[in-house]
Amino acid sequence: LFRSADSKVNSRKSDKLPSRKLITNSRKRIFNYWDMYFEEASSLFLYQAGNFCGVQFTDLVKDTRETLFSAFSETIEISSEQRGVERWEG
Repeated sequence: LFRSADSKVNSRKSDKLPSRKLITNSRKRIFNYWDMYFEEASSLFLYQAGNFCGVQFTDLVKDTRETLFSAFSETIEISSEQRGVERWEG
């Protein structure tokens, strides 16, 4: 059901963080993966997503996805700026 990372793609990105554009363009795919993870382990997914966002989620609805995506995107931006990490365009 879950695919492993493509080794060629993974080696090209090195230790870079994805660019804002890449994250935005990957939104639908990210949501699809979250849906799959939620189907396999809903309680664990909601617990970890809630811890990451500092809120308690009860279901994976549109608001949950938007809150989680916003926190995810912002965390990457802050990490890149604070650590001076290069960005990866995909």
